[in-house]
Amino acid sequence: MKLLNSKHLLTVVFSLILSVSFAQDYDLSGVDRFRMRNAGSIISNRVIKGYYFFYESSKHAKGKRNYTIVILDENLKELTSQKMIESDKVYLVEASYNNTSILLKFFDLKQKKVMYRSVNNEGELSDKSTRVANKYEVSSYQQSYATDVSNLTLNPFGTNMFLDYYIFKGGKGYTFKLDAVDSKGEKLWTYAPAHTGGIDAATYMAADNDQALFLVYRTEKTMSRDYKFSVLSIDASGKKRFQIKMESPKHNLMPHHAYIDKDAGTIMIVGEYYDSKDKSFKAASKGIFIKMLSLDGEELSQKFLSWEKKIYAKLSEDERSDAAKYYMYFHQIIKTADGKIIAVAEQYRKQVSATGVAMKVAASALGGTTNASALEIKIGDLAIIVIDTALKVDEVKIIDKHSNHIVLPQGYEYVSQHLLARIIKSEGGFDYYFTQADSANSKVTFGYIDREKVEGKNGRKDVFNAVNYASEGDGKFTSDKIILSTNAYEMDVMPAKPGFILIYEYFRKDKKVSIRLEPINF
Repeated sequence: MKLLNSKHLLTVVFSLILSVSFAQDYDLSGVDRFRMRNAGSIISNRVIKGYYFFYESSKHAKGKRNYTIVILDENLKELTSQKMIESDKVYLVEASYNNTSILLKFFDLKQKKVMYRSVNNEGELSDKSTRVANKYEVSSYQQSYATDVSNLTLNPFGTNMFLDYYIFKGGKGYTFKLDAVDSKGEKLWTYAPAHTGGIDAATYMAADNDQALFLVYRTEKTMSRDYKFSVLSIDASGKKRFQIKMESPKHNLMPHHAYIDKDAGTIMIVGEYYDSKDKSFKAASKGIFIKMLSLDGEELSQKFLSWEKKIYAKLSEDERSDAAKYYMYFHQIIKTADGKIIAVAEQYRKQVSATGVAMKVAASALGGTTNASALEIKIGDLAIIVIDTALKVDEVKIIDKHSNHIVLPQGYEYVSQHLLARIIKSEGGFDYYFTQADSANSKVTFGYIDREKVEGKNGRKDVFNAVNYASEGDGKFTSDKIILSTNAYEMDVMPAKPGFILIYEYFRKDKKVSIRLEPINF
């Protein structure tokens, strides 16, 4: 089971409908073929506003398909259902919402073209806009289609545009471009960084109406993994506003999340820090850093919280001993309504795989081969780190769960643990699913999947677990769980409005997708 990385859609007009009726479930019928990655949440300012579903509804003519796009509001009331006739090689890459419209990004595997179509707040589907994909994009999209991995390259910028990220060959190495497109997918401008060789890559961090922030990681040589990080700000006209190196005299900094607070006039950047001599993608981090900038990129302050002295000191002796055996992968860092910073991480480590060794022995005995290596990644417990308004570690919670083992393919034993964690994250290998909150971040839910032993033929079941934080109460965490049992061909979970999660099931024989909201107990 794999959760799709969700994206965004429609609010304004639809909010008037919500007070009229409340739907608890919805069925998609006539579904010829459905890929779980072609569904997602519609998010505005961190709040769920609805959902999109894209599926093949029937055959049309040779080489063509009838597709259907369905958009639901946060209460599962249908807002629009639109038909498309396209090549049977077209699939939905991802979608993004900017409070004006949802932009749908498709890829045609045969024509090797990117296609944009949008749905506005009145539910109208725009004409398509296309561009030719470069060969590196083609490789990425082909791989994501084959492995059902979601892309995260399309993001909103203000309320009237989107930024689409892609890589390309630039001189002696590789670099990236950012295409700004309007709400119908028409290109407005392109930003490309100065490139002198090596690798320049970037990931989206945050944006408001005035600037978009990207984490840029650079290495001087294409075969090197000695990356240096910086935070890049682009303004609404496509000009570089500032770019700040993430380093200090003693440390290299690897940012994870950024928050733009226009009222306070600050940008907060949170991540992990390393010794200046260490390679960030190989070494273990020393702890968490918090850096405050002005809106123009001027450094205001920074704070370092070490694992050993500040964070693990909050754990019991047994918990400290166990935590020291793992690395931490940070899934989400969120600032709550009461000013606290909550970081959610998951333990992982590389180790010898009993399953992988057995597969190699069995294959050898039969005179064959296997793609499995003798190593695996072990996924451990969940960790929640709470930092108070004085930027001191207030609480550290270890959420005990069953371990998860991922046998590595041949060759991956030479890849660093940090890079492996990023690959596992992109393929849905961690047990963490998502974080959802209300608009003020006063009610926050962290969701993850656990596996429990039960009696019966299969002997296991998946359980969705919710860890909740309500800032208006006593600031304590509560928990709830929902057993996921079904006879559907596939099932998945998505974030929903506060107090709920969304579960959808694909019944292939019945050509149906059933969607429902399930309450979470705070």
